[in-house]
Amino acid sequence: MLFHLTPYAILAILPIAAFLSYSFNPAQFSWSFRHGLEPMPTEVRDRATAIQPVCAVLADVLVLGLVGVAMLGRSVGPAQVGLLLDRWTRNALLGLAAAVALAALQGIVAKRVTIGPGQFVEIAKKRPISISVSMFLVGAFSEELWIALCIVALRAAGHTAFTSAVITSVVFAVAHYQPSLSSALGVALKGGISTSLFISTGSLVATFSWHFVGNLGSLYIARRRLLEGGWSTLEP
Repeated sequence: MLFHLTPYAILAILPIAAFLSYSFNPAQFSWSFRHGLEPMPTEVRDRATAIQPVCAVLADVLVLGLVGVAMLGRSVGPAQVGLLLDRWTRNALLGLAAAVALAALQGIVAKRVTIGPGQFVEIAKKRPISISVSMFLVGAFSEELWIALCIVALRAAGHTAFTSAVITSVVFAVAHYQPSLSSALGVALKGGISTSLFISTGSLVATFSWHFVGNLGSLYIARRRLLEGGWSTLEP
């Protein structure tokens, strides 16, 4: 029953929502169903990109709903998943510092390593900033709330903090499927930072600040590279 979700069922919430987000996109789903992994033509990709913000928000709302049900079922209070304002200034600054440090690292890597464009480049090319920021707000909150609940549930099931963080980070990376090993490890690293921040602070303020500002930093780097022509001739 939903009201007796195990920690492993809670872990599955984000991957399921990510899959449904993909399935909600009719242009993307139709092409993949008929052509498998073949690259989408420009016109199909443009349609899929235009629809994706709605699909992503629907997936985030689904995550919030399922996390809410799981919290009720396991009698997890808001404070246990970091929904509290104790030391919120310090926690927000910790999250901000982590996001700025990662953005600086990404900027250095982007200048020194030749890599193809990814998700944030596609967003920068096709989507108004206001829509991207709105998506980041909802997405960062829903994903960090899910991460917090996963940590709480896994630790309640007897796992150590380290094991809980590793399991959650791996599932986070799986939910954000990346075609290359380096990209997948990068996403897993972001999940590791989120889990570490939550375990050390117990605050969703820290993890949300880190996630939201980190996404803004990635978008800024992508837009700057586009303006510099770094990816101007590459197809995502």
